[in-house]
Amino acid sequence: HNAPAITCSCLVYLLQASPLWLMPVISANIINVVTDLINGSCSTDFAIWNIIINSSILLVLLLQNVPATILRFSIVSRVVRRTGAGIKSAVVRKLQRLSITYHKDMQAGKIHSKFIKDTESVDTLLSNLLHGIIPNVITVIVATIISVYNNGFIALFFLVVIPVNVLLTNFFKKKISKVNRDY
Repeated sequence: HNAPAITCSCLVYLLQASPLWLMPVISANIINVVTDLINGSCSTDFAIWNIIINSSILLVLLLQNVPATILRFSIVSRVVRRTGAGIKSAVVRKLQRLSITYHKDMQAGKIHSKFIKDTESVDTLLSNLLHGIIPNVITVIVATIISVYNNGFIALFFLVVIPVNVLLTNFFKKKISKVNRDY
């Protein structure tokens, strides 16, 4: 039942992060218009109108960022709390179904400790997923789309550099881990 909330969180993230992705595009538009104006390729009225439109879009994007951030964190917090509460109630129901001899043989502290540790692990995993992994995947997809749209050569450059970067990172990570283990 969390899928709609997670989808909503992703959509709100698109809105929230849009200034980051669109600011370079809008700045480039403004620089191009000013350059065209200086070169005499466009009229002053066109340049002023274009700068006003681009600046207005950027202002709206920046103003919506704070409310979108608050909304997204509210949605994510609700999902994490709701999931944690659901897991806790499911475990409690399961514990209530166990036999009395099980509870006599098992120490209450061990059950409580395991219960707390497992629910915290799920909460942390879900929180990391919603706060880190999903937004990072969305950012990579959007950055790729913008790069391909604006300049295919730059996208090709990233297509080559990213795998090389991953390989180098893994290579050095293994070497550093080995040195640390030996130490």
